[in-house]
Amino acid sequence: MKMITGGAFQGKRGYAEKTFAIDKIDMISGSECTSESIFTAHCIYDFHLFIRRMLDAGADTIELVQQLSEENPDIIIITDEIGAGIIPIEREDRIWRETVGKVCCLLAERSETVVRICCGIPMVIKGNVL
Repeated sequence: MKMITGGAFQGKRGYAEKTFAIDKIDMISGSECTSESIFTAHCIYDFHLFIRRMLDAGADTIELVQQLSEENPDIIIITDEIGAGIIPIEREDRIWRETVGKVCCLLAERSETVVRICCGIPMVIKGNVL
């Protein structure tokens, strides 16, 4: 598993496409994909939005990520860092933010490679890119 993280609009998808030779048709969006499709996907972007949808549906997101790492160990996961900045007023938004943080910690632990993108510049924080 590979994880690419960073702030919104920092070039994460473009980096993944170029570095890992992924076509856009091989990527699924976390904002609209099914929970079943992540187990066969090559790459998922906006994973933080997928987590939001699963939380709203009452799913156990930690269990889901554990299952994902076992059933689709070659997936590339692209997610926004949402834990920085102002703490959200709404309780649901705070729970989402905390859950995404926990999920990303688990993903990073289970990933062979973790890359953080800032201003389009990749920083490998775990493993090797290729």
